[in-house]
Amino acid sequence: MSSTLDIFLADMRTLLRSLGQNGGQISASVYDTAQGLRFAPPEDVKPALKWLATQQYIDGGWGNMAAPLARHVPTLASVLALHKYAPQFPEFKPNIQEGIDFLVQNAYQWQPPLPEEL
Repeated sequence: MSSTLDIFLADMRTLLRSLGQNGGQISASVYDTAQGLRFAPPEDVKPALKWLATQQYIDGGWGNMAAPLARHVPTLASVLALHKYAPQFPEFKPNIQEGIDFLVQNAYQWQPPLPEEL
């Protein structure tokens, strides 16, 4: 069993060393940041809230604009995360409202018939 574990660990180390090479990288995630703020917040949440707010697009949504149907989940997660802290940080209330407006304006995309690629 030890040799299997050693092989696994060696493979993982190789994989980790290769991150960021040849176009591969781990980048910050709007969804992960929002969920972290909701369920396992750091002691000082303000920097994460600021970062999240700066990731919002002009249309009020979050997420990759190249994948329109993939934007609703990170937008909803971001709205929920910012809403949780709105009493302490009211400066994020406009971001919350813009996110809600985005979801309302784009709700039609989820009406039948749904695209096959879902």
